[in-house]
Amino acid sequence: MQTDTGSLYHAETLGRNATSEAIEIGKYKDVTVQIVRTGSAITATVQVSNDKTNWVTAHSRRQSIAAVTGGDGGGGGHVALAAITGGVETLLERARWLRAVTSDVDETIDFIVSAPSARG
Repeated sequence: MQTDTGSLYHAETLGRNATSEAIEIGKYKDVTVQIVRTGSAITATVQVSNDKTNWVTAHSRRQSIAAVTGGDGGGGGHVALAAITGGVETLLERARWLRAVTSDVDETIDFIVSAPSARG
């Protein structure tokens, strides 16, 4: 059996109230997303879906501070990728599709998705 070892790279610039292209990530492992802001106020929410119709907020593999420190009983867990301002995160979910949605601020972000290889 031959395995697909291709990699994924997608880069897109998004402005105010924008939705990125839906990126098929289902066959990739270790998918990372990066948000680079050009201004100081715009944010983005990273979303995942299995049907390209119903989208939910994605989560990072990184655990929240509350989860690491025992928290305040408020749920802890992994960091939700909602209203993020920048950085690089590795996705927790193994969904089929990924996209980013920006806030109502007249600035731009670069949305970069990458994965080193497909699942084998």
